[in-house]
Amino acid sequence: MITLSKLKKYLRTHGYATLKEITICFQTEPKQVQCMLQHFINKGQVQARNISTGCGAQCSQTCPINTSLLYEWKDQSTQAQPLTHSLPLKKCPV
Repeated sequence: MITLSKLKKYLRTHGYATLKEITICFQTEPKQVQCMLQHFINKGQVQARNISTGCGAQCSQTCPINTSLLYEWKDQSTQAQPLTHSLPLKKCPV
């Protein structure tokens, strides 16, 4: 079962995660996670950022670009930096 403290620990440990990663990790419905994330967004501790991803292959086919939200824990001592690297899936701590 996910709690606010577990979600906070997960995001602070990993720095960022997509909604899908969080729901898989905690085996929770997306709507419940979104409500919990909104709590941290309202407090200024989490920032929701748009990310665009393709298939990542280097072939001649044109793959659709998917856009999703990345939830990033905001380090209070630094400003958010643009994400310029690929985003690996994280292991669930539970």
